Amino acid sequence: WKKIKKPKIGSVIVWEKIDFGNKNFHKHIGFYIGNNKAISTSSFRKGQPVIHHWTYGIKRNKPVRKVEAIFWNKKLN
Repeated sequence: WKKIKKPKIGSVIVWEKIDFGNKNFHKHIGFYIGNNKAISTSSFRKGQPVIHHWTYGIKRNKPVRKVEAIFWNKKLN
């Protein structure tokens, strides 16, 4: 696996950790599925996969949730 700058279909996305209000910081991973979409498990619907914008959307020209890293494996080509 190596870090890449732009997501490819099948790449692993690691989002920044966020606090859900109880000092329980949550880092999150998912998979890029194309067309600016990712799939990951929902924090609100325990264990259920959801499809969403790969940065959880754009607000004031910035990603809603920062992507810390994107990983790719050449075996996925």
